[in-house]
Amino acid sequence: MTASQGWTPARIYNVYRIAIACSLMLLHFGPEPALIGNHLPLLFETTLFVYLGLTLASTSLDFRAERRAYPSWAQPASLITDLAMLTLVVHASGGLEGGLAVLLLVTVAAGNILLRGRLGFLIAALATLAMMFEQFYFSIQSMSDSPFLLTESGLLGIAFFMVSLIIQQIAQRLQYSERIAQRQRVAIERLEALNQQIVQRMRTGVV
Repeated sequence: MTASQGWTPARIYNVYRIAIACSLMLLHFGPEPALIGNHLPLLFETTLFVYLGLTLASTSLDFRAERRAYPSWAQPASLITDLAMLTLVVHASGGLEGGLAVLLLVTVAAGNILLRGRLGFLIAALATLAMMFEQFYFSIQSMSDSPFLLTESGLLGIAFFMVSLIIQQIAQRLQYSERIAQRQRVAIERLEALNQQIVQRMRTGVV
């Protein structure tokens, strides 16, 4: 396995998922009292253990299987699972005020790098709906005076779609640059082949 085959964007993201799960565990179990997950500790711990197990399993399958043998639905399912798990983590940490909702920005960005197009925007839409539902449900639980005040989740949703749009534009430009580089490489190879033919004929003519 070469370096380029071993460290694809999908595999880098899998390693990031493991690092995030381990970091959240350290922040919860390390300090006393815990820095995060204090609102619903049992839900937080259960979600993290399940999330870590799923990420380890998917990463192991990804590194063992060849890309052509890896199911096409596995990447979207993995990203949707991330959204669900991180939404539970946000809820167990006190809702949007806990500050962990920014983790979904990375998931949305990764979704638009790995999937792109409509599927990438679908990840952003699902993340927005998840945060809006989280804020609404958490407001009901905390007996807020106005549970329909979804300002924070709305702004976060705008950020999700802005990140999606920026990432997809950057990806399109990179693809365009790669196509240009590929054409230039083909042109150079043809010129080199033509040059070798010319040199070969000159040597034959001299002999």
